[in-house]
Amino acid sequence: PVQNSDGSYNFKGVTAFFNRGTPEQSYIPGFDKTERVVSVSTQVKKTTPITRTISDAVVDALRVTIGVERNVQVKDNGDTVAAQTQLLVELLRGDGSNISQSVTFNEKGSGAYYQDVVFDNLPEVPFNLRVTRITGDSTSDKISNNTFFASYVETINAKFAYPNTAISALKIDSDQFGSSNPTRNFLLKGKNDLLMPTNYDPIT
Repeated sequence: PVQNSDGSYNFKGVTAFFNRGTPEQSYIPGFDKTERVVSVSTQVKKTTPITRTISDAVVDALRVTIGVERNVQVKDNGDTVAAQTQLLVELLRGDGSNISQSVTFNEKGSGAYYQDVVFDNLPEVPFNLRVTRITGDSTSDKISNNTFFASYVETINAKFAYPNTAISALKIDSDQFGSSNPTRNFLLKGKNDLLMPTNYDPIT
């Protein structure tokens, strides 16, 4: 259990909200948006930008995740330093204008490094989301900086109450579980609307 009967906690950083499923229940605070993750997982080369079309008119914001692998450069003297790798993320409108943000990766790593780009002011749909590599593609074993368009998230700002639906919402500190979602189990005590024997005990 998250919390023991004596009040002590087995897990820290857990906040829970519950609605019982009444017709007039309010929305759960802190959960005022819904998100849909769209996986792209495609390498971006300088001559091959990656484009996706956004067509849902109710989407309020986009969070675009791009990344670079290693981002290292080996100098002639053998020193390994960070490469300078730049990507451009654009929202392309039908009239030819665009909204853009550039990202420069200037730190080296042993694996993939991700960065998010957020757009809160979206153009009228449909429009294109494009990721372009500005830095030239590596032509040498001395430079390792493959870039990729990992995914994007469509966000809809809304306060959903889910009337007539019993619902739980949890906020959990990811430091305790890393990239894994912890398994959740619930002991439910429902409402009985059926005639039952007078000696019926729902606990035992």
